[in-house]
Amino acid sequence: MPTGGFDCFLLGANALTAFREERERQPFLQGQILRLGFPRAVIPYTRLKREFGRSRWTLGKKISYLFDGLMNYSFLPIRVVSYFGIVLALLGLAYAVVVLLVKLWGGNPVKGWTPLMIVILILGGTQMLTLGIFGEYLWRILVQVQQRSPYLVERVVPPTV
Repeated sequence: MPTGGFDCFLLGANALTAFREERERQPFLQGQILRLGFPRAVIPYTRLKREFGRSRWTLGKKISYLFDGLMNYSFLPIRVVSYFGIVLALLGLAYAVVVLLVKLWGGNPVKGWTPLMIVILILGGTQMLTLGIFGEYLWRILVQVQQRSPYLVERVVPPTV
């Protein structure tokens, strides 16, 4: 994605044909164009301030568009949930080890919220990891259902005999 994104674009004939073959239900225009993989050039320009009227491009619409782009072209949210679950479960296990070592070396016996916190951290982390795994499967199903071509053929060269 170019810095600052892009608002205007031109598509060549091949890019336009490939773009028209896309069948996105919730399109993220910039993502679709960049995913096509055709060579691109940037023509810098200065955006002028709107002279008349107000934009109907509200903050809510921008946030919705951001989520469309994030959900259609990134598995980052799923991975974040998975990694957070792993970290949470490991923190719970580390806390359990610390409590056990303190108990073995004659420290205070485990009382109150400590065992409860250990169980919550381990189970919560395990649940988040499980959600992340389910999310990975759903992401892969989504990729299959979208039927995006993995590549575009620029030209076919006939075999030489």
